[in-house]
Amino acid sequence: MESAADGVSWGGGSEGDSFVELLLQEVKSNDLSSPSVQMLVEMAKSGDSDTVADALSYLVEAGAPDKAAACLRQIMAHEQKTAQPSAIAPNGSDINAGSIPGNSSDKTKALDYALAGRILNRLIELGSITEGQDIIKFMLVARDTDRGRGKMLDCYDASFILGTMVPEGAAESAGRILFALYSSDSGEDSAASQTLVPFILGTLVDHNRSAWAVELSKQLMYTTLEEIEAGAGEYDYSVLGWCMAQMVWYGRADWAARLCVELDRQQLDWFNTQELLGAVASWGDVSYSMTIANFMQDARMEPRRT
Repeated sequence: MESAADGVSWGGGSEGDSFVELLLQEVKSNDLSSPSVQMLVEMAKSGDSDTVADALSYLVEAGAPDKAAACLRQIMAHEQKTAQPSAIAPNGSDINAGSIPGNSSDKTKALDYALAGRILNRLIELGSITEGQDIIKFMLVARDTDRGRGKMLDCYDASFILGTMVPEGAAESAGRILFALYSSDSGEDSAASQTLVPFILGTLVDHNRSAWAVELSKQLMYTTLEEIEAGAGEYDYSVLGWCMAQMVWYGRADWAARLCVELDRQQLDWFNTQELLGAVASWGDVSYSMTIANFMQDARMEPRRT
């Protein structure tokens, strides 16, 4: 495989092996400014998603998913030629789909979520779903709570990486990662992985990206993970129903209501709101679906979100 980064040849030979081994060694020493990491960033910027995906997969398989996520952060934070508008503009003004500042500081580089999404998409296309979900889990950020009472996990970055895969034509790959998180059987970690799914969807809704959240929700209804891999399956409301039940449980029935309203507005031949609400009730009780239905009345009065 020929990389566009400085003409470096990287792939199935010993040179490729030596590169990823050096990368692993350097990131394990927490040196993210090392030559190998910078080379990885240049490869990503040049569009060499295959090489970067292979390298990140190697790091995960070597027991360093946190380092793979750290490398992906370096890639997202690469210096860009032009400043990008904020993705969380409170007035709903122009929002760039791919590059989103983490805060308003002039010293903070815009994060290129679309580039990260393209690399994750390539990982999934190469069959590395487990590696993809592991990287996403390590994209969570621990932040102080408003009242300073400990930490909370912020899934903003994970949400926008998967969300930007929608306009890039990779919603199916993003859906596979969400299914993998939902289907996680990694012991004590499985509950946290599952709960991440409704919060990813809800975070997109909160930041004026309901359209992305809806497309990812549709991926969760098309079929089950096993049926996807078998190339078969029918529409199923169970997984999204569980996600919406979790939203109600965590006090965010408004997320579920917004998704239901936006799905209704698409007038899909196969979608039935009552069947989805029935699936929600099956995971909790009828009060869950009634709560969502009540919030839907308010959501229908609001202007349509993009």
